[in-house]
Amino acid sequence: MRRYDLIGGLFFIVFGFLIIIFSLYLPVGTFRNPGAGLVPLISGVCMCILSFVVFFSFYLQGSSETKVFIEKKHGLQIVFKTIVALLIFPFIFKCIGYLIGTFIFLIYLFKVSGEMKWKLSLVGALLITLFSYLIFNVFLEVQFPRGLLENLLGR
Repeated sequence: MRRYDLIGGLFFIVFGFLIIIFSLYLPVGTFRNPGAGLVPLISGVCMCILSFVVFFSFYLQGSSETKVFIEKKHGLQIVFKTIVALLIFPFIFKCIGYLIGTFIFLIYLFKVSGEMKWKLSLVGALLITLFSYLIFNVFLEVQFPRGLLENLLGR
């Protein structure tokens, strides 16, 4: 698996740099006034950072897990449940809104796919939901469907 970490990490480092380079040909803009190149630029930077982590992780921890996800007990069931959740999420998103829908969706994914503990699932879902809401709704001013929470608060 070590070789796959190196190859995969290197591939996505190169791919991330290509995304960064080509996004700079587009107007980037600012967070308040984003241009067409802002999201690809941020995506490319994130991809490079995460790929560097994967690429150099074998120095820190030896080798990665030797089991393949699908061979894991109930691996195909987890994949199926995740796909079903991804198909249902847009409907939940429209009905109960971004904050509650995303929070519930992430908890489900963390518990089913990641098999995380409840405390970690709740904290992770809360932080990701709030952080993404801050980026998209506050900074980029993307309008999400009104949900139960916003209707109760009278916004």
